[in-house]
Amino acid sequence: MTDSSGVEYLLTAGHCGDFGDPFTTGGGSCIGTPSKINKTHDIMLVQSSDVTNFIYTGNSNDNVGVRVDGWDWVYPGEFLCESGATSAGVVGGAICNIKVLFFYNDSEDLVEAEQMNGQTAARPGDSGGPLYSASASGGAIAKGTATRSAGARLGFQDFGTAWRDFGIWIAS
Repeated sequence: MTDSSGVEYLLTAGHCGDFGDPFTTGGGSCIGTPSKINKTHDIMLVQSSDVTNFIYTGNSNDNVGVRVDGWDWVYPGEFLCESGATSAGVVGGAICNIKVLFFYNDSEDLVEAEQMNGQTAARPGDSGGPLYSASASGGAIAKGTATRSAGARLGFQDFGTAWRDFGIWIAS
């Protein structure tokens, strides 16, 4: 992500850390530290000087991923994929066929979705992982970040809320 001043960030779940916490890759390389957090909306920006428009969709050992071509609003009835680190490690890749059900009308402003084949939609450790749809050019359209899981259901924060809260968009 980037903002109007050109600062680059990684978008993740707000409950995954706090100001000053170091974020690292699986190999131990420093990504950055949180610089903006909205705990109510469960979103956080980790400032980093090395971001790209790429999300990982495979397991932690394969570096499989997809280019992010942009972001879009979430719509009830649309189908998304989720590629949190734990689930991708368990199933070997992204979990798809996740249908957006509804938006909660409360202070958290989360979105509820359900994996339509009865698979576990997200697991502990997937928090902050991307939810996305396919783009026309074969990449991904960012839709949000995972917040919580409950079997085939999951709650996530939509990218539009991160855009409204922080004024960010996809870095290219």
